[in-house]
This record gives sequence, C-alpha cells and structure tokens, in this order.
Amino acid sequence: MKRIALEILEDIPINAQIITRCKALKELSFKIAIVDYANRSEHIVLLPHVNYVKIDLLTISLEQAATYIAVIRKKSAAKIVAEKVEDEVIF
Repeated sequence: MKRIALEILEDIPINAQIITRCKALKELSFKIAIVDYANRSEHIVLLPHVNYVKIDLLTISLEQAATYIAVIRKKSAAKIVAEKVEDEVIF
C-alpha cells in the first residue's frame, strides 16, 4: 500500500458516502488522490481526507493553479501533483 494511491476521478460525484469511505480508507493507511482538482466545494470538503491532489495544468491557467494551491494548503497537508507539465514554460 505504500506505493499505490486510490484515485477519485473527476467524474465521481463527491457525497457523504465518498467522504466517509475516504476517511475510513485513509485510517487503514490507504493513500487517496483527487484527480483534476477544480476548487469545487465538494473537492474542498474532501481535502482533509486525501494524501494527494492532482492539478491538470493544461486545463487551467497558472494563476488559477496558484489559487488552487493556496486553498489546498489551507485545508490539507496533501501533496500537490502537477499533471501534464509538457513544456518548459509550464514547468
């Protein structure tokens, strides 16, 4: 389990059942990741219960990414993973 993270995909509706399941799995030492984080209210509620937050840099501006990171840092100790860093400018 140390090298595997369970991903919550962007098309999964975040509800009380998902949040409860994530809390339980995290307590069992599973690693949980939000994919394509979008700063939506349901993502923000889930932040304390995940280990990783993946941000797709091809779908948002760098300014939006900075805003997302600020929110994530306030609500979670999760590691932030930048996805689709495909050129030096984005890097």
